[in-house]
Amino acid sequence: MTAWIWIVASAALIALLGYTAFRAVRGVIRILLDLSDLATTTAKLDNVQPTRELERPATVVLAGRKVISERVQANRDRTRELRHTRRTARLDRARRLTRAGAADLPTIPVRRR
Repeated sequence: MTAWIWIVASAALIALLGYTAFRAVRGVIRILLDLSDLATTTAKLDNVQPTRELERPATVVLAGRKVISERVQANRDRTRELRHTRRTARLDRARRLTRAGAADLPTIPVRRR
């Protein structure tokens, strides 16, 4: 009777060791597949060529400067025209206030220096 116990215990031990080895091999295979995917991704990233869109030719930079300088000049012209318009309106208002018979126009308080 004791021989059967040893045979069953040995078979159970061999089955347990086989199952453990099988799980270990499955884990190693899973790790190797992940490393293979990582190696493939790294190789793809290493082979990427830099895009040419980031390298701008000098003409684009000069054209950009030209556009910016035109905008600045247009802004200066507009500011100059607004100042001139305000100045002429102010002078017209002063002429009307200093004319005889212009008492019906509202006066503008002036600070004396």
